[in-house]
Amino acid sequence: MLIKLAKENLQRLKYTYTWEDDKPSESSKLDRENGFEVLSFIEDFMNRYDLNKLSDAHKVEDMLHRKKLADIDDKKELAATIEYLLRLKL
Repeated sequence: MLIKLAKENLQRLKYTYTWEDDKPSESSKLDRENGFEVLSFIEDFMNRYDLNKLSDAHKVEDMLHRKKLADIDDKKELAATIEYLLRLKL
C-alpha cells in the first residue's frame, strides 16, 4: 500500500516548515526546512519499510530533527541512519 501524506500530517505545532516550492528537489541533500522535501522523504521511507501509521511518520519526522543527526543531509545516509536507529528491517 502506497502512503501519501499531506501537510496536515506533519507535527506543525512542533516543527516549522516553508512551503514555497510545491515539489521536493531532485537533490541528494535534504532541506529539513522545506515541508515538501520532508513530506517526500517521510513518504519514501514509510513506503520502503511498509509503514502505514501516522505515528510511524511522526517517529521519522522526529528523527529528522534530532540534533545528533543535524550534520547528515544526504538522503540515503539519513535514511540508513534512521533505519538503524529505529531498528527496521527490509
